[in-house]
Amino acid sequence: MPKLPEFIPVDAASLLCTKCGAKPGIACGTLKNGTELIHAERIKAAATKGTAVRKAPRK
Repeated sequence: MPKLPEFIPVDAASLLCTKCGAKPGIACGTLKNGTELIHAERIKAAATKGTAVRKAPRK
């Protein structure tokens, strides 16, 4: 498993979750105390997109 970067410039909640199908802006789940859950797959996708954003040439 690749190491995740310390800072991910893309918000994981802004992406579609491939595990549960949660739509952008919606949490994958919520605990009884109100804490929102985001699946690791969604976080990894955000890290990948963030890397692509940083490597893209500036215009």
